[in-house]
Amino acid sequence: LGLTDTRSYAEFEILNFLQKQNFNTCKPIIGWFTYQNAIFYRASLIVERLTDTVTLSCYLTTNSDDQLFYSIGKQISSMHKLGIYHGDLNAHNILINENYGSSLDKSRKAFNDSSYIYIIDFDKSLIGVDHRIFPGLMSKNLSRLKQSLIKLGYKDLLTTRWDSLMDGYLSLADY
Repeated sequence: LGLTDTRSYAEFEILNFLQKQNFNTCKPIIGWFTYQNAIFYRASLIVERLTDTVTLSCYLTTNSDDQLFYSIGKQISSMHKLGIYHGDLNAHNILINENYGSSLDKSRKAFNDSSYIYIIDFDKSLIGVDHRIFPGLMSKNLSRLKQSLIKLGYKDLLTTRWDSLMDGYLSLADY
């Protein structure tokens, strides 16, 4: 087992790639691994802390609107267009900048800016996945997110907001 075969190295590479593409995620600082014995290793990855953000699961306790879900859909679609399949897309791995709500204009026109949405934790993720060839794989990301929101008690919310997420997702799609 070499360095490039470790999950932490793969995550480090994905984060570096996403940073170069100006995708909203945490910046990788350093990663390393040490052998425990001939079979096991221990790996670590240090990333830049994202300030002024809360998880989607926390944000939804006090805020929810169509524009938020539209922006989340756009951010997920951007990730997929970059060839990234997220290994565990859930409500704890999507961060919302705390200034998101204050950035909506008074007329409540569609807020299409996903710059306030961050996706993190790319452990067990894949890079180089063509979303046009593997649309089923990408739809698993969306299903996993939906399942996570239902598990957290947001099933009723999804009946009114999931279509907005899908509209945002499809706004960038070229399927």
